[in-house]
Amino acid sequence: MKLITWNVQWCRGLDGRVDPQRIVEHAQRLADFDVLGLQEVAANFDDLPGSGKPIPGLGRRQDPNWWLKDYLKREKLEPPLPELAALRKEIERLPETLATERSE
Repeated sequence: MKLITWNVQWCRGLDGRVDPQRIVEHAQRLADFDVLGLQEVAANFDDLPGSGKPIPGLGRRQDPNWWLKDYLKREKLEPPLPELAALRKEIERLPETLATERSE
């Protein structure tokens, strides 16, 4: 299988016409391929959030649960504990919990 990539900007030609089919036909005249990958190249978007900043986590070893850890951190949630650890934590908090409870 032959694959080529082609940089485009909104599929607009130098004459200003937007015509994806024309791009494909031009690419076919230049190369014999099975798959043509159109890569969108855009400029003048420097004001977008995150522009010019490194991608968070890039270069770190990938953790299969990265998305879950990121979600818990972003939502300020505590990760779920194993049952025994959760019971120990509840026992540690018991005096505080009882102090805030009203007596009947």
